Amino acid sequence: MDKLMLLSLLGALLGMLTILAISRGMQPQEMKIDRITEGDVGRIVAIRGRVQGISDSNGNYFFSVCSTKCLRIAVFENAAKRMAQASTDLGKLRNGNIVALEGVVREYKDVLGIELLDYKALRVEKK
Repeated sequence: MDKLMLLSLLGALLGMLTILAISRGMQPQEMKIDRITEGDVGRIVAIRGRVQGISDSNGNYFFSVCSTKCLRIAVFENAAKRMAQASTDLGKLRNGNIVALEGVVREYKDVLGIELLDYKALRVEKK
């Protein structure tokens, strides 16, 4: 019985360590926009940059976040509504605002962009 208990405890500890290792790998990696390439597609990143080229269509918002290079951001209607309820109204977002966001690097029609992790993943730092 003592061996079974020890084996169970060892298995539980190993399981917890595995979960910890996996969860650390899912944390956004802070990256400079200029360094993001096609090789980063699928990677979870955190970026910071200046907003440019905002447009909206039927509640969907599209804009770029730039430093010396730009990435396209799409925020679809459901996420935009949740953001507005949580005090980030994309209708008030302006060109030149500095934003920080977390998301997954995606490629659509040969253009790199970021898919937000959730409605809390975008913060306006400076207006």
